[in-house]
Amino acid sequence: MALDRQHAHFLSEFSISLLFGELYTKIKMIISGLGLCLHLLLPFLTLASILLFSTSHKYHDYNATDVKLTYILFCCTLPLDFLLLLLGPAIAGFGFIKVSQYSLLSFHARKKRPTTLMKLATVVCCKDHVNMHCYIKHGPSDSSSTIAELVLGYVNDGWKGYIHNAASYKIFNNHRGEWTLKKHRLGHAKRLGWSLKMAFDRSVLFWHIATDLCFHHQSTTPRGQECAVQSRVISNYMAYLLSIRPEMLMLGTRKGIFMVACDDVELMLGSELATDVRGLAQDEHVRWEVIQGVWVEMLCYSASRCRGYLHAKNMNEGPELLSYVWILLSLMGMETSADRYQMSEPPETKEEEEVEGGEVGAEGRSIQHEINIHV
Repeated sequence: MALDRQHAHFLSEFSISLLFGELYTKIKMIISGLGLCLHLLLPFLTLASILLFSTSHKYHDYNATDVKLTYILFCCTLPLDFLLLLLGPAIAGFGFIKVSQYSLLSFHARKKRPTTLMKLATVVCCKDHVNMHCYIKHGPSDSSSTIAELVLGYVNDGWKGYIHNAASYKIFNNHRGEWTLKKHRLGHAKRLGWSLKMAFDRSVLFWHIATDLCFHHQSTTPRGQECAVQSRVISNYMAYLLSIRPEMLMLGTRKGIFMVACDDVELMLGSELATDVRGLAQDEHVRWEVIQGVWVEMLCYSASRCRGYLHAKNMNEGPELLSYVWILLSLMGMETSADRYQMSEPPETKEEEEVEGGEVGAEGRSIQHEINIHV
């Protein structure tokens, strides 16, 4: 199902805004017949109150200061009521998609060299909680729309060049980076297969660390910079889900894996993954295109497997980017968690084995073994 970018972005934002309104606001009452009438009458009721007060206070012995203050309050309330009536639909829920950011390396650095806040938290025995929850940042304001365009491009490419029957549709929905590696046909691509075959939470951890290392060791070429920034935004968002919202990232994600990974971060920093990722291509732009493609696939994989009630439950603090991507995927005909219970599993094809298998080298097997012990 092909959607133009502007239309898809509008539909997704409108849908998530409506869902948020249904669950956490009084929009049901406002859009009812009685609610609309009362909403329209509100400014005129305020105006009537001003007129009644202007005639009635002359017949009572009110303090002059109190009268002036009452007029000021009325005069401030009236324009606000009219503005709400006119601008309410336009500001009802657009542009507030959360793209929270978290970094394992920053988390580890604060444990090694505590900030003042961390030292105070240590005194009251809540160091880990403060380190986990008080250093969450937020991505640029246009992050959600930019990521939506990446997701849209990925899905449209899938419909045009990959999906041709039920089996390929199923395989495409199971991708979490394999298609990107296969498309670019790079020498190092097969060596990275092991990092996508392990448990999803571990895979996110490894790619998050590799992305951070590549980001801090990149040259500042304009072509690679945009991909690098977007890759890191998605990487840090996935790390945020892993640490703060593990149940949304993937069913079965272990809640303590982020804390354990922090203790073993030196082990992961010494792995071959970061070296393999940095060695993907001589052209930095191509390297970041690969990293960005892997993260887009992982984001879609996670969004499609998060259950609907979790999207609704975690919307109380504002809609998550993952929920936004989930709606976008649904609008474009991709498989969601509900669909997976309705559809039978197609037989695994030779193409799937080739795409997903890769070559798990000796370094991949050894690192997997070490992480199985520590995490």
